[in-house]
Amino acid sequence: MSDLQREVLRWVGDEYESAETIRENAARALGRPLTGAEVSAALAQLVLAGRVAAFRYDKAEEAFERLEGLPDGVEGLWFLALPRGDARDDRAAT
Repeated sequence: MSDLQREVLRWVGDEYESAETIRENAARALGRPLTGAEVSAALAQLVLAGRVAAFRYDKAEEAFERLEGLPDGVEGLWFLALPRGDARDDRAAT
C-alpha cells in the first residue's frame, strides 16, 4: 500500500468523507499538493481492494446509499473505510 493510499484510508476511517476533503487532508499530512486524479486513483484502488466503500447521500431519505464498486468519477460521492476482512459492511445508516 502506498503512502497516499494509507493516508486516504486514514481519512475515511471513522466517518464519511468527500473526495475533496480527503484530498485536502491527505495533502496537508503528506506535505505536498495532491491532484484530484491522484486521490481518485487511490480511492479506486482501495474500493477495488475492499478496504473502502463509496456512498451517495440521498437527501430525501437522509441516509447514505452504498454503491457497488466505484462509478466514473468521485464528484458528489462520500467514502468510508470498511472493517478489515469485511468487504461488504453496510454502515449505510446515518
